[in-house]
Amino acid sequence: MAHHRLAEAHLAARCPAEAAHQAERALSLLNGVGGDWRRANTLMVLGRALDAVGERRRARACWQEALSVHERLESAEQAEVRHLLE
Repeated sequence: MAHHRLAEAHLAARCPAEAAHQAERALSLLNGVGGDWRRANTLMVLGRALDAVGERRRARACWQEALSVHERLESAEQAEVRHLLE
């Protein structure tokens, strides 16, 4: 969770490369821990960071995966992810 929060902080500080690094680290540590909802939210952060560094295909893949999870869970974040995909 700490890496997820660091990724969010780096995004807010306009350091997307470091944000992407932290989000990827969070995803590797979340494997099997924290549940699907947390993984989907980390994918959203990673997608934003990747988009900011110009890796739009990878960002879109993250958002697609996040949307799939949020739709399955019927969570409120679905709308936010759909907006990112537009």
